[in-house]
Amino acid sequence: MNLSENSSYLIVGLGNPDPEYQTTRHNFGFLLLDHFCDKYGDSYLNWRNKFGGKYSSFLFNHKKIHMLYPLSYMNRSGYLVRKAQDFFNFSPKQIIVLHDDLDLEFGKIKVKIGGGAGGHNGLRSLFSHLGTRDFIRVRLGIGRPKGHRNVSSWVLSKFSSQEKSELADILDNSALALKAVLNKGCSYAMNSFNGQ
Repeated sequence: MNLSENSSYLIVGLGNPDPEYQTTRHNFGFLLLDHFCDKYGDSYLNWRNKFGGKYSSFLFNHKKIHMLYPLSYMNRSGYLVRKAQDFFNFSPKQIIVLHDDLDLEFGKIKVKIGGGAGGHNGLRSLFSHLGTRDFIRVRLGIGRPKGHRNVSSWVLSKFSSQEKSELADILDNSALALKAVLNKGCSYAMNSFNGQ
């Protein structure tokens, strides 16, 4: 079955819940889910606490879209996503995870299925609890720190002023990539957005 023929999806934004992390690189997944909801979501989204996270749903182009912000920290994200997967009885290819990625330059977007964790604790948790890597990922590049800067402090640091000036365009493009996955399938989205 073509992925675009799925009638429903679970979209998960990865991030850390505390306010001090709101605009950090590691919260790119949260930021994209925010942006997608603002741009394409129902204007009366009913957010509630469910599965240990912030949850809502709406109809998008005749598909039921379920959205989840895990409100645990990164290293426990998988447990909450598994609860949602079990509740809806979704296959891994009905789960779309939005996350930051050190291995892509800042502003680059890559849609893929499977792959490694690349040191990302949220992905490690998902692999462990879902028992598979075969879910859809929208990877948002943050680049690696220059010099000998610690990676942990880098991902938890805020975007630079230059990066902030580019965020709106990056989030617009990333939301289009996510929309393409939902409307036309993962292969189409990969061909259209990967490498931009």
